[in-house]
Amino acid sequence: MRQVNRRFVITGAVLIAAAIGFFVYMMGMAPRSNDPKALMETVGQVSGVAGAIGVVLIVLGFAGRSRRADSKTHRPGVRPGRRVRSSYSSGATTTLTAVCTSACR
Repeated sequence: MRQVNRRFVITGAVLIAAAIGFFVYMMGMAPRSNDPKALMETVGQVSGVAGAIGVVLIVLGFAGRSRRADSKTHRPGVRPGRRVRSSYSSGATTTLTAVCTSACR
């Protein structure tokens, strides 16, 4: 199961909104410019890059991040290799396997 990374999604949405806002704001300033065509080309490139980064962040945010381990084997606060009582096997004890060697303990 994957979790949605809300920070990426929110940051991407803010970037897209800022890019659109910047483009619209600069459209009002273009008629007063000496070279409105060059100004709007530059503004369009900058807004496009900011919008594209926002889209990438949203896609990565919805792709999510994987959970740390399977919920049946990962028990927070329990060192690997310890015997714990598990409700998954109806009261039988389950040994959690250690990933690292005994030197890690």
